[in-house]
Amino acid sequence: MAGSASGADDAQVDPSLPHPMQFLAALDRCLAELQALRQQLVAPDAPTAAAESGLEPAAPTAASAPPTTTLATATRVSIAVTAYLDELRRGGMNPTSLLDYSGDLGQFVTVLGDPPIAALDHERMRRCKERLARLPANLNKLAACRGRTIDEVLALGLAPQSPRNVVKKWGRFQAFLGWAVAQGYLATNVAQGKKPRLARAQRGAGYDKFSDADLASLFENDFFRSAHYREPFQYWLPVLGLYTGARLEELAQLHLADIRRDAASGAWYLAITEEGETSEDPPAKRLKTAASRRNCPLHPAVLEAGLLDFIAQLRERGEARLFPELVLDATGRYSPRASEWFTDYRRACGVGAPTGRSRKVFHSFRHTMNATLQREGVAQELREALTGHASEAINVRVYGGRIAVGRLADAIALLRYPVAIAQY
Repeated sequence: MAGSASGADDAQVDPSLPHPMQFLAALDRCLAELQALRQQLVAPDAPTAAAESGLEPAAPTAASAPPTTTLATATRVSIAVTAYLDELRRGGMNPTSLLDYSGDLGQFVTVLGDPPIAALDHERMRRCKERLARLPANLNKLAACRGRTIDEVLALGLAPQSPRNVVKKWGRFQAFLGWAVAQGYLATNVAQGKKPRLARAQRGAGYDKFSDADLASLFENDFFRSAHYREPFQYWLPVLGLYTGARLEELAQLHLADIRRDAASGAWYLAITEEGETSEDPPAKRLKTAASRRNCPLHPAVLEAGLLDFIAQLRERGEARLFPELVLDATGRYSPRASEWFTDYRRACGVGAPTGRSRKVFHSFRHTMNATLQREGVAQELREALTGHASEAINVRVYGGRIAVGRLADAIALLRYPVAIAQY
């Protein structure tokens, strides 16, 4: 990502611009360059014999003194970004998020022209924001943009990326500059106070819940009734999503040991956790937040569909995971193949947008469940516990303890949908 000293006007969208994964692979090389630079600036030379003897060399004259060089004036934005990403990686950020950050920050480097980080000022950042808002989404994937300068890309008149996307990227760059200030690269965070503002309608944009007609299209069809699914996840993930509201990755990574029975109430539940089956297992499971760690009771409809029998079959085969057919990918996730399949499936069912981005996706099961429980009068405290959201109520957040599985099971039993789920 390191480039020439040319300004933003000459910044090009390089056709060979590293894919985020390649960018991460180059971290070690860039960090070695940064370390060498630090050594040159902080401890440039070994002591001379005169210095060791206590004789101070004559101070250089103004005419002979070299120009002052600091870490900030010598370090380009790309090198500082690399150091920042490495710190995020060592801090435990998951590979998927790290790829997102590297792609977003890399776009800023391209737009800015990769100047020395000390050269960033308010005028540069105002111009950067204006240009970023006009750039198309997925800039480095568009064939029409390859080999063109930023000005040439803007001149193509392509549809700009969404305002929400610009706000997200700006927030990440602002966080990076905050880190740069703390590291001594910059005196002030020149991105602060410049984050684009979203209109009220844009702030509210998100995923929609499924309508009753959507649910009928998804579950009351030959695919479910005649068992046309080719792999178990194609049946169980939509069913579990509908009745637990769990995130797709939370379900895709489940171990058989995560399906448990509560001793006090007798209720079956999913233990949504990042822990392995034993304490020695590597942490291959990931959760979005600390609040995501929770116990989610299984609805009677899920048990009637045959989940426990399915689990017994997997145990007989010696399997450890609920969906062994979903393997860990290069980004550290189990769900990408399932996500692609569900997108194709819901489109075939006529649910959501037929092409491109849709506001009705797998995550809509989560919204559907929450809205249904709210309509049934389930308290917000219980809905937050079931969906793994940090409570907004200070009394719950500070003083509340974990809610008993039996109480959560009573709440989940109130879920009623106008669809009949065929048995597995």
